[in-house]
Amino acid sequence: MTTDKKYWCDMKMSDTAKAYHDQRWGRAITNKQDMFAMLMLECWQAGLSWEIILRKEQALNEAFFNWDCQALTQMSEEYMEKQMANPEIIRHLGKIKAMRTNAQAFIALEKQGIDFATWVWQQVDFVPQLEVKSDIILQMSRQLKKWGFKFVGTTTVQSFLEAVGVVNPHAPHCPCFNEIALVQVKLS
Repeated sequence: MTTDKKYWCDMKMSDTAKAYHDQRWGRAITNKQDMFAMLMLECWQAGLSWEIILRKEQALNEAFFNWDCQALTQMSEEYMEKQMANPEIIRHLGKIKAMRTNAQAFIALEKQGIDFATWVWQQVDFVPQLEVKSDIILQMSRQLKKWGFKFVGTTTVQSFLEAVGVVNPHAPHCPCFNEIALVQVKLS
């Protein structure tokens, strides 16, 4: 019994989602700050549709200082509580607090001399993959949690790897597939 893989590329999507699919999804990100920002958006997506995240992305960027780690670590309890009343974002106190926690974990990595982008790309020897083994995803999720990151389960890690181009998530018949397959990764 075989199951045909279902691709997001083949699904009906809004103009916003189509633009994200065509211009951003699966494109290699090598800048650690951009990677952190995408991981935070993936954390917000946990349990929700990506369409919701795309609709709220600008407000999330604004509410969370465009993912500036230093600013995120300075968020006060009062500021986080205030965000619970912000109708433009997803009002989930656990995820709001996780943004500060995750920024603290990211900065701690930097202090240990660990470059986040390098660590991510090392998992696949710096070569974009068609898929990543589930044991690698599980190991990455566990390591992120060990470092103190929140909302980084295996589904989030898988989605993150697709979003930042570690995995080419496009269907082989999608025009984006070959564009992404030809990319050589060079860390900045």
